[in-house]
Amino acid sequence: MASPPSHIAALEHTRILTYIHFSSLALLIFDYLLTFPREVSLIWPARWTIIKALFLITRYLPFGEIGILIYYHFQQHPKARTCLAIYKAALWLFFGGTMLAEIMLTLRVWAVWNKDRRLTIVLPIFFLLCSAPIVKVKLMFVKSLAFMPLVSPAFIGCLIIKGSTILSVAWCLLLVYEAGIFLLMLLKAVQCYKVGGRSRLFDVVFGNGLLYYMYLFMLALINVIISQAMPPSLIIVLASTERVLHAILGCRVVLDIRGEVSDRRHSGLAQFRDGNIAFDHPDTVVRASRDAGEADLSMSRVFVDTGIAL
Repeated sequence: MASPPSHIAALEHTRILTYIHFSSLALLIFDYLLTFPREVSLIWPARWTIIKALFLITRYLPFGEIGILIYYHFQQHPKARTCLAIYKAALWLFFGGTMLAEIMLTLRVWAVWNKDRRLTIVLPIFFLLCSAPIVKVKLMFVKSLAFMPLVSPAFIGCLIIKGSTILSVAWCLLLVYEAGIFLLMLLKAVQCYKVGGRSRLFDVVFGNGLLYYMYLFMLALINVIISQAMPPSLIIVLASTERVLHAILGCRVVLDIRGEVSDRRHSGLAQFRDGNIAFDHPDTVVRASRDAGEADLSMSRVFVDTGIAL
């Protein structure tokens, strides 16, 4: 007996989700292999700081999260409550990991603003105002979920047949937060450009950084649209992609800047107080020499007190 059309479509959606989750895992592994040598040289020898701990958690937690999703899709004739338990675990791990990545990115913005006292108060409040309601939204979303057991030997995995579009509120809140952080970073980039012009360090800190924030902003926007337009079975189709990109870009922020500063130290193009590698000491001040004759050293002052954030 043929399945109802709605069930056939939902099964196709489940296959799409499986492909997306495997592609997210492949992207995560690919980036890990590309950046692992830099992690070994720049992160492992560094002393333990808040950012080092956040980096390592953000770096390795997604492997377990995506692993849960892969397990989720390969359950043989699971019960509806088993599907819900696996889904809930993945959902909350995704949320926790994404928030940790956001904290790391937020600390970076706070650092480039020289630990401005106003932002010391405003940023935590802004973070709580955006993240706390997401917890409530996700609780409501989980309660709205319904799964259909797949009893045919030809099918594996779990099938979502019902889910609230309230999840779009969570994506909207993340979108608002990404926009706020992006604007703060852009404003500081304009200020630094007026002071010292464009340099290689400027491109690494602001050019790459702004691109990373823009990518996350656009992906959050796409998720808002998807959560409203797609059927329940595809409502979280890009959730794993969002999570993986948060981890990848958050970690690359740290690796890019530490790598640039390490290159400067070893090449003798910049000097760091007390001989410490930049961003490993709270009192580190990065100064570029105007007399070096290099275009990428035209900035006379870059950042102060960046040890906590980077």
